[in-house]
Amino acid sequence: MENIFDHYNNNSHTDLTYSHPKSLRIFDGVMHLTAGILGVLGNTMVFIAFVLSKRLQTKTNIFVVNLAFADFLTSILMPIFTWSLIADLDQEVDQWIDTMCAFAIGIAQSTVGCSLLTLSFIAMNRLVLITQTKETYARIYQNRNVALFILIAWLYPITSAMIPLFFNIGELGYDEVAHICGTKTSHPQSYLYDVLVVGLLIPVPMVIIIYSYARIFYFISVHNKQLRSNQAEVRSISGMNQQTDGPANSNGLNNRRLKKQVDISKNLFYVIVTYLICLTPHLLAEIFDAKSIVITQTKVLVVSNSFVNPILYGVKHPHFRLVFACILRCRWQDVPQPSWILKATSNLHSKTQGRSDGKLEAKSSGKDGPTTTL
Repeated sequence: MENIFDHYNNNSHTDLTYSHPKSLRIFDGVMHLTAGILGVLGNTMVFIAFVLSKRLQTKTNIFVVNLAFADFLTSILMPIFTWSLIADLDQEVDQWIDTMCAFAIGIAQSTVGCSLLTLSFIAMNRLVLITQTKETYARIYQNRNVALFILIAWLYPITSAMIPLFFNIGELGYDEVAHICGTKTSHPQSYLYDVLVVGLLIPVPMVIIIYSYARIFYFISVHNKQLRSNQAEVRSISGMNQQTDGPANSNGLNNRRLKKQVDISKNLFYVIVTYLICLTPHLLAEIFDAKSIVITQTKVLVVSNSFVNPILYGVKHPHFRLVFACILRCRWQDVPQPSWILKATSNLHSKTQGRSDGKLEAKSSGKDGPTTTL
């Protein structure tokens, strides 16, 4: 095993004479910065929507907000990555630059791992909500359990990314090969570090996601078959058409609510698929130890996922779509099921507006009233 890692660490990836063209670095830097700006704006929209509407304040959406927070942190780090790409740092790198890069890439690796783990928790949440009873769902997703899930989503990727460094397996900082903050390819164990981080962060969440959505789709398929069979039996016995939206299923959801939950699950499944599409090229580049230029290009794709998720919510998610439309149009009164924060803000604005209107009316009446000539 050691010989394999030595072979990879001595190949072209770690060739310090390899040149990353300045023009391409500038392009990559602009792409990083653009993705960061869009990510900050889009995920801020998610936060605002969650705060303003009680309809969005569900246990599932707590995980969605955690995902948005991880993407937000990734986005605000993009100026550092852009600077490291564009700046001419061909000379010996100062310690503070190396430390800043180590901090940025450490946070970025943790947020990417947190995002994937959060997506797996979202998949588990949808599985329990759709296939189990309300009582089971409420028991599993108590507030303390949700807080525990969120804590795990952050602590596990942070420890997975940091522990190997304490054993001198890899080093984070300014990579002089790729001219970007990342794993320093000049370190003899850089490839081993990349493989360890990928191995620790990727397989378990992926198994959870695949298992959960396979179970969901199987449950829906069986439910639809049973529904069609029951409808046919009712028609044959009574000779009448009977609508079946009202009766509850064994999991406590009636057919109409089940359809809505399935629509939400489909949207979140699109989020997962998009995340994997953005992440997979970079993972393959790291595992197969591609040229630094390829790894940098694939990092742009990973970062772009930070602003794609809010777009998917706005286009496909039935609840987020409505609230996003109200925010963009500044129609706060149309926000469905406004939260107490929105109500309090609206009341305060109404009172302030009323006082302002009263003062204007008083001034106007004073000007228009009778005057006394001395």
